[in-house]
Amino acid sequence: MSKYEIIQKQIVMKKAIATISCLWLTACSQSLPVSGSVQQTNERFIGTATGDIFGQGSLSITMDSAVTCTSQFTSKVAFASSGVSSQGILNCSDGRSGNFFYSGTVHNGNGFGTLSDGHKFTFIYGR
Repeated sequence: MSKYEIIQKQIVMKKAIATISCLWLTACSQSLPVSGSVQQTNERFIGTATGDIFGQGSLSITMDSAVTCTSQFTSKVAFASSGVSSQGILNCSDGRSGNFFYSGTVHNGNGFGTLSDGHKFTFIYGR
């Protein structure tokens, strides 16, 4: 076996160990900051998006007016360098709801949506 083949096998083994450890210890979820605004009112919001390697995620935001909105969503499983796009339904504490769409990577991206009162919003997530 050549030195190159030995190094390649070591790399594969390290990746396998890291993947198994990640799955076993933390289920490989991560939380990222979210910020955005409602276009017609310029109301801002901040929050957190959390997702796991299986594509399950949640979004929680709080607007300047203290209205909170949450969502559960499922996206395609993607590696850090490949893009993903998906959608979800936002439900807010003031009775509004709305569809949103996003695209990006597991590290950052952007999205947009429309609330049930017709107000449009945009957001970014990530580092």
